[in-house]
Amino acid sequence: MKNDMQKRPLLGLTLSELQNVVKNLGMPGFSAKQIASWLYDKKVTSIDEMSNLSLKHDCFLKDQMHKLSTAIVRYFIAHRIGILVVGTNRLWKQHASMSKKNNQKFVSIPHEKLRWMISYKALIAGIEVIWQEESYTSKADCTAGDLIPVYGKERTHPVFSGRRIERGLYLCKAGYCINADCNGAANILRKAFPHAWDACKDFQFLSTPASVGFKSLNPSSVPNRQKQRAANKKK
Repeated sequence: MKNDMQKRPLLGLTLSELQNVVKNLGMPGFSAKQIASWLYDKKVTSIDEMSNLSLKHDCFLKDQMHKLSTAIVRYFIAHRIGILVVGTNRLWKQHASMSKKNNQKFVSIPHEKLRWMISYKALIAGIEVIWQEESYTSKADCTAGDLIPVYGKERTHPVFSGRRIERGLYLCKAGYCINADCNGAANILRKAFPHAWDACKDFQFLSTPASVGFKSLNPSSVPNRQKQRAANKKK
C-alpha cells in the first residue's frame, strides 16, 4: 500500500512551525520546545543520540535521588527520629504557578519516585512512614494553629491567618516571616499529628532552614568540574 504522506524534515523549522506540526499530530504543546531543544541546542542528528542523552539525564536524576533519599534517612537515624511524615497531593504539578521555564523544570522532576525512595529506605531502617494528604498546608499559618481542611470537603471557603508574600517567604499572624516551605512542612506534620506543635511558642527557627545541595551530595565531583571549566577556558 502506497503512503501518500510526504516526510517533512524538522530541521530548519521555526518554533512556531514546530508548534503547528505537533498540534496537527495531536501532541502536547510543550513537545515543540522539546524538539527544538534537541535540534538546535543539543544538535542531535539521530533518534539514537536523543535516546542516549535522555538516558544520561534519567541516570543522573536517579543517582541524585538515591543520594538525597539516603541522606534524609541517615539524618533520621542520626537524630533518632522514629516517624517520617511525607506530604502527598494528587495532580499538584498540574496547578504549578511558577514561570513557564521553572514550571517545565519542576514538572519534569519525578517527585513521586523520590517519595517512594525515601519511604522504602525509611521502612527498611525501621522508621514508620505516614503519607499525609497536604491540601492547604502552604496557605495555613502553622504558628497560629489555623484549621487545615481537606480540599473538596470544606463547607465554606477557608480563611487563614497568614499569607505568602513572595516565593519562599510566608508572613505569619504574629508579624514576622518564616520560610514558606518550612511553614508547609510544619503544617503537613500538624495534619498528621494535630498537637505536634502545641509546646512550641517561637517559630522563628523556621526562618533559616538548612539546605542540601549538589556539592554536599557529590563532594568528589566538584573539583573535577572546576578543573574541566579551567581547561575549557584555556582552549
